Amino acid sequence: MADDADLAQTLAILDAVLAARLPGWERVSALIDEGVRIRAEEDRRRRAMLASTRVDFAMLNTAGGEEIGDED
Repeated sequence: MADDADLAQTLAILDAVLAARLPGWERVSALIDEGVRIRAEEDRRRRAMLASTRVDFAMLNTAGGEEIGDED
């Protein structure tokens, strides 16, 4: 979260709207669900990008035919 008083106030109002099922709560709930879906998709894309850039450093030891520390 952030140290933003306006954001905290907005979140508190939205929480009250949802908790008391005040007019408009369905729209708030739908927007939250959409945000969760968008966030999950962004997380999935980030994990895929991270996986595609993963390096297996164990292969570096054998790349030159000698292991580090072999000075013979």
